[in-house]
Amino acid sequence: GGSHTKTLFNKFDGAGVYLCDDSPEIIGNEFTNSHSGLSIGSPSSPYVGSFIISGNVIRDGVGRDVNFTTVQGIELYAPNSVVASNQIYRNAGAGISVVGKNIIVSNNNIYDNGQYGSGEAGIACLRIGSNPWEDCSNSTFVGNFSGNVSGAYQTYGYQENSASILGVTVSPSNQFINNAIAPVNILSLTTKY
Repeated sequence: GGSHTKTLFNKFDGAGVYLCDDSPEIIGNEFTNSHSGLSIGSPSSPYVGSFIISGNVIRDGVGRDVNFTTVQGIELYAPNSVVASNQIYRNAGAGISVVGKNIIVSNNNIYDNGQYGSGEAGIACLRIGSNPWEDCSNSTFVGNFSGNVSGAYQTYGYQENSASILGVTVSPSNQFINNAIAPVNILSLTTKY
């Protein structure tokens, strides 16, 4: 753990980063062949938040790890974070899963994820509890491409797991195309789409 950690312009092959931190920056890195459940992630904790994840290439995350977690591109339990301008593709699980409040996900290129056949979306907005770091309420998704380019792996471009998610904005500027089931799976009546 720590505060204001910077992970800048590195290449990670077979591993990812998992930060229990406040205000870290993860910028300009390349993550390939991760086996650890995710390429970029954070724990579910009240002490984690305000991540900046930008300009990374996150690809080819492989299978499931020792805990049977399907390898995702980004799994973020960090409220008040920004995930922007990343290239996320061909991962075993979801491209981006966000579980913290007030997260902005913008201008990412997310495609051909869900390679393990696990029914994963390109972008998942999740609620796993009632704490601010366990609920993606009040998050914004804008300008993302999320779909399948070569295959039918990603189930949805955008997906929610709970009707209790509140105040999310999914902008019409997103492009959710060629997903295996549908462009979106929205469960909350308060999501603006």
